[in-house]
Parts: sequence; structure tokens; C-alpha cells
Amino acid sequence: MGKIDWDNLLSYDTLKFVTIKDYRLGLLHYICTLAILGYVIGYEILYNKSFLVSEQPTAAIHMSLINPPVPAVAPSTYCAAVNACVFWPAERVGFAPDGNTLLITTSVKIIEYRQDCADTNFTCTETAVSSNVYLVNNIENFVISLDHSPRSPTLELGISGTLHGALQQEQGVGSGKWQDRTAYASKGADLIPVSDLLAASQLSLDNQGTNE
Repeated sequence: MGKIDWDNLLSYDTLKFVTIKDYRLGLLHYICTLAILGYVIGYEILYNKSFLVSEQPTAAIHMSLINPPVPAVAPSTYCAAVNACVFWPAERVGFAPDGNTLLITTSVKIIEYRQDCADTNFTCTETAVSSNVYLVNNIENFVISLDHSPRSPTLELGISGTLHGALQQEQGVGSGKWQDRTAYASKGADLIPVSDLLAASQLSLDNQGTNE
């Protein structure tokens, strides 16, 4: 049996470093190193956030109408156009068929019928005896409740009640951020006064006609 070569058995490798003493190569080396670090840390991690899973979210929207915080006790100025207004609650003014759309009634036509029935064959006929057009009073002070809940389609994550909306005008100047919910029992929905939408659309109820 041969003698064990302990030096060869317990040997190990080491790295061999070479120092390049050339300022041109050194400058190129450090520029490339900084460029790689800037790309990985600055662009991929901080800006692009490549360490996060990203996807196109889906959203669920629900809208409803809320009564004005202060009930109207006198007719609005636009009521003079038809000489009459109806004082309706939000349940009769707003109609949301699917939650994603909201129909707000501003003008209503009420027709009264008289029913004439013959005693002989028990048939009845209806005859219109009056027809009047009314405007809904205080419509500009009703409030739209808008609840938008974005969700992740694959991760099954979602948030609700923590996002706030703002109405942006032409020059990017917001006419209102709807975060003040002290006058309502709202659980996170944005509360948009109808008057804000009228102002953004440059509409005035006093100038509107009574087209049916």
C-alpha cells in the first residue's frame, strides 16, 4: 500500500486576481457596473416593480341615489318654468336597473284618467281628464353614491371603500374630491352631488326646457 499524499488530498483551489492598471479600462469597467446596477435596482425594482405580480384588474361598480342632506322646504328656481314641482324622495327619483347605470328623473308627466264602466257588459273605458308636467324639486342637491371595487381576476384579491374619486376638468383642475361623508351613513362609497356633475357639464337647470 502506497503512502498517502496528504498535501494532494487536502488541497484546495484559490482565485487568482489580476489588477488592471489602465484608467481607460477602469473607467469603462465602473461605467458598465453602475449601468447594470442602475438598470436592475432603478428600473426593474423601483420603477417597473418586476418583483411583483401584475395583471389587468376587473372592477365592480354600484350606483344609487341618496336624498339631499338638507330637505328642501321651498320650490327651486327652475320650478317657475312649469309653475309646479314635485317633492320626491331618492327612491322615486333614482332608478338603477343593474347597479352600473343610474337614471335620475328630472321631469315627470302625470296623466289622470277617468274610468267609465258600462253596467250591461261590464266593460270599461279610460279617458284622460288631465295631463301635467312637473319638475323634480331640489334635484341638484341629490347625491350619487358610487362604489367601485377593483379585483384581481387570478389572485382573488380585492379592495372596497378605500379608493376616492375626483372629477378632473379640462386643464386637470379637480372640481371636487368626494371624501367628506360626515353627513351620510356611507361605508366607503364616493358621494357625488348632482350639482357637481351639472357644473362639470356646464349645464344649468334654470335654462333647461321641458321637452318630454
